[in-house]
Parts: sequence; structure tokens; C-alpha cells
Amino acid sequence: MIDISKPNEQIQELLKALDKISLMSVIGWEFKDQDVYLDGKEFVQCNFKNCRLISHLGHWQILIDSCVIKDSTFDFMYPASTIWKTTLQLQDKRIPLTPKSRIKTKNPPRHKK
Repeated sequence: MIDISKPNEQIQELLKALDKISLMSVIGWEFKDQDVYLDGKEFVQCNFKNCRLISHLGHWQILIDSCVIKDSTFDFMYPASTIWKTTLQLQDKRIPLTPKSRIKTKNPPRHKK
């Protein structure tokens, strides 16, 4: 029987390495008509117009309350695409979360200035 109570050793090593990567803060930038690679960055007070926002890992953050995204697309590559597809499927099927269910998140470490 497979132990699914924790990640396998390869995934654990990958997660340890990813945990060491701090997000670089990108503050107040304007992006227009370009590809923007999101992974490894935290976007604050940025504007995206007609951009392609690309993520492979899902290891990024856009502070939605402070940024403007207009006429842009998100391209989620593998493995981030599997998380996005699952999220959309859960939303589409309207799978309710019971009171004991919750989604836990952990903020990634920020880049030291």
C-alpha cells in the first residue's frame, strides 16, 4: 500500500528547495504588450495591460487590491496548470466546503531587501 500521508522523498526535496526561494518584490511597475513571468515574484501596485502572465510553478503573488490587470491572459504551464484546472473544476461543480473543511495557505517568503 502507498503511504499518502506525506509527500514522497523527491517531492519533499523539491518543496524544501522551493521553500528557500524568497519572492522578489516588484513594486509600481507598468507592463504593457509583453510576456510577464510570474514565478518567484510578488507584484505590488503594478499595472498589466495586454500582457500574457505566465506561471510554471504557481510560486508568485499578485496583490490584487493594489494591482490593475486589463486585457491580459494567464497562461498556467505544468505543474501550475493542474492546480488551476482542479480549482476550476471544484468551482464549476460547486463542491461545498463543510464547516470543518478549509483551504490552508502559506505565504511564500519575501525577498530580503
